[in-house]
Amino acid sequence: MSIAFLGVATAVFATHKNWSATMTNQNTQITQLRQDLETLETDYKRLESNLELEIDTAQQQVIKLENERAALANRNAAAQAQIDDLRQQRRDLTTAVASTQAKNKQLAETNAQLQQDIAGTMQATNAAFDETVRATSQLHEAKMMLETELERNAQLVEQAGGN
Repeated sequence: MSIAFLGVATAVFATHKNWSATMTNQNTQITQLRQDLETLETDYKRLESNLELEIDTAQQQVIKLENERAALANRNAAAQAQIDDLRQQRRDLTTAVASTQAKNKQLAETNAQLQQDIAGTMQATNAAFDETVRATSQLHEAKMMLETELERNAQLVEQAGGN
């Protein structure tokens, strides 16, 4: 009976696992994951505030450009009316009409440039939004990893406490 007990004790000792080291290792991983999560949350908040700032700036610029466009449209309409009046009053003032047409072309080019600026601003806003979405995705992945590790740690602690 003693020899059988000695055999069982030897088998238990040979298969024994150091749960304390495993738990310490898991706690270190959890601490690292929490630090990573805090870093990602900080980055996310920073990117979100930057995005909000850029959106506000873009909206202000859109309003400004919209006002400028309306002013340019009004100028364009006034210039066209002036051209019509000049054609009706005198035919020999063709040089003034050509000058007004050149102004209209310049206004159209300016309007086209403003539209390009609006498109560029929208692209920058979309890029910032995509970055925010990517950061949010990373944050959720880190959170899921943390929860998984916490559950695993709880299981290990439960197993260590039960043995």
